[in-house]
Amino acid sequence: MYVRIVLGRSHFRTLGWVLRLQRSPLVVCGLMDETSLNLSRVGTVLTLAADQQNDERHLQAVNLTFSTLSQH
Repeated sequence: MYVRIVLGRSHFRTLGWVLRLQRSPLVVCGLMDETSLNLSRVGTVLTLAADQQNDERHLQAVNLTFSTLSQH
């Protein structure tokens, strides 16, 4: 059994001089609950806030949030 993750189109935003925000929608398929019952697709959003630490343009994550969207 395997889990499949499909990444949607990412959106980037610059907040201030060094803070970057990225939001990426994800769809996760193949999840099972504790009784091995197959769950349907789960829509999620991955949000990453990153801070530019030096002049070499390397980013360091300062916050990472993985949120489940409500099912309809």
